[in-house]
Amino acid sequence: YKKDIQTESYDIYFLGLLDNNNENIFEIQPNTPLPFKNRHGFTIVNKKIRDVKMGEIIEGIPYKVVHYFQNKTLYKNTTYDSSELTIEEIHTKKQFVLIKKTACHPQATQIINITSLQLENTLFHPPHIIKLKLGDCFSLDYFLPNNGLIDQKNVIDTEKYQLIDCSSKELTIEKDNHQYHLHININ
Repeated sequence: YKKDIQTESYDIYFLGLLDNNNENIFEIQPNTPLPFKNRHGFTIVNKKIRDVKMGEIIEGIPYKVVHYFQNKTLYKNTTYDSSELTIEEIHTKKQFVLIKKTACHPQATQIINITSLQLENTLFHPPHIIKLKLGDCFSLDYFLPNNGLIDQKNVIDTEKYQLIDCSSKELTIEKDNHQYHLHININ
């Protein structure tokens, strides 16, 4: 296979925790502009702080808040709040830890999210282009040629799988909460 992978990159700050009537609200600010719906319902792109509760999806990116850990760091006789907020990609379940922004930890956390890929299946004659986005469902016979090289009667699979992750070497697919890894050879 030959491939082309499309990605999105986010730089995210965890600014802190607000206590609103015993309900934790986490302040998250993108360093790169993200889509946000204003009070009139229009989508705009900005760096506005997002107030997010545990389990909620962060507006503008496909991540939700899944865990909070309160922590302190002592550096040069000064105590800093180094609390950690874990966010999870809603399709891949891949997690990232955001550390609270302080003078001791001023940088944003960079997150790279694969959004789609294009494979050229060279088993087909002529080669077949396969385009998938994260979350797409497909059957495995989509990857097999119908040119007599493989006896498809024994391998056709009409079950639907979902693309949940991809790396430079493999695709991770899921069916019935079971994950499978398809290795891809890059020419």
